[in-house]
Amino acid sequence: MIFRFFRLLTVMLCLPACALADPAATLAMVDGTVYLVRSDGKRLLLAAGSTLAAGDVITTERSSYAKLRFSDGAEVALRPSSRLAIDDYRFDEARPADDAALIRLLKGGLRTVTGLIGKRGNQDAYRLQGGTATIGIRGTDFVARLCAKEHCEEQDEEIADDDAPAKPAQKSPATTAGDALPHGPGLYTEVKSGSVIVRQDGRTLILRKGETGFAARNGLDLYRLNTQPNFLQQDAWMRSMRIDPAACRTR
Repeated sequence: MIFRFFRLLTVMLCLPACALADPAATLAMVDGTVYLVRSDGKRLLLAAGSTLAAGDVITTERSSYAKLRFSDGAEVALRPSSRLAIDDYRFDEARPADDAALIRLLKGGLRTVTGLIGKRGNQDAYRLQGGTATIGIRGTDFVARLCAKEHCEEQDEEIADDDAPAKPAQKSPATTAGDALPHGPGLYTEVKSGSVIVRQDGRTLILRKGETGFAARNGLDLYRLNTQPNFLQQDAWMRSMRIDPAACRTR
């Protein structure tokens, strides 16, 4: 009887620790060189099945690709030469009011299909930051691409790190909703389905299926584009969540 009591007590004490140890995400697919840096500075090479927690930063090298599956059911496809930080992540199926996801795109681009966070309880529980803008969701599939230059060439992304200071810039003249092309570096958001809310310095832009928006890195411009930039149209990596990385290299 005493043995059973102590065994039950041990299990009960373990439950909070076990809950805290649950990973935020699991790597469902890896191709090429992908690594992460833990909050304690430890650097690890990743493979399919590796797990990530809040505080981790994941990086894909050139011609490398990763697909993450979060515990709330969200999926993220991270394109080559990209870096993503999981600043905060909390998901407990029994406690929707405590949901939270704060993810920062530091370099490159991603495509994501969102999960339960933001769809139950607090609608603003999910936030994706890129440059000077923050993306909120209402249940969606979208692409986010952080660019150092207007046309977002692969070599430009090598210096598009969000940790680097932005160069001073003047506000683009007469930028209104619907301008065809942005000016300078920034965050592009393309909505595949559902809708997103992009916020920048008190301004708000709602994007729906088929629409693309731009948030300037200098923090002064936020608007919808009339036409989708060519680099988004031609990006084989981001066309589907179920892409073949080897096939993409041939395009």
